[in-house]
Amino acid sequence: MNSHTIDASTSQKRRRRLLKKIEELRSSRVVTYISYAPLDDAVLIPLYQELRRMGWVDRLDLIVHSYGGNIDTPYKVVKMMRDFCDHFSVLIPVAAKSAASMIALGADQIVMGPFAELGPIDLGKTGRSWVSCGCRKSVIFCTQWP
Repeated sequence: MNSHTIDASTSQKRRRRLLKKIEELRSSRVVTYISYAPLDDAVLIPLYQELRRMGWVDRLDLIVHSYGGNIDTPYKVVKMMRDFCDHFSVLIPVAAKSAASMIALGADQIVMGPFAELGPIDLGKTGRSWVSCGCRKSVIFCTQWP
C-alpha cells in the first residue's frame, strides 16, 4: 500500500467524521454535491438513489460547491430534495455560482461559510424562467465550520 492510498483512506474517514458532526450539530441528514464539472441532469439519478436510500427525513442539508451549469437542473434538484424532507437547507462552504445559486435560493435556509459566495445567474442561456419555491428563507453566515 503506497502513501497516496493511505492518505486517500484517511481523508475519506475524516470527511465522514465531519459530515456526521454536521448532522449531529444541525439535527439533519447531509447530502453533498461537490463538483468542478458543470451541473446538469446527470446528477439527478445518483441524487435520487441516495435520497431513496436515506428515506424521508425532517431536516435535509445539501452541501454545495459548484461553479454552475444548466439552469434547468436546479428546479429539479430542489423539487427532489423537498420530496424527501420538511425543511431543506443548503450549506455553502466556498462557492455556489449560477445554477448552484439557484439551488440555494430554493432552500428554506442558506448557510454560508466565512469565504462563501453566491454567483451571478445567466438566464440568457435558455428561454425558461426559473423561480424559487417561494419559501421563507434565512441566511446564516458562519464564522467557523466544524
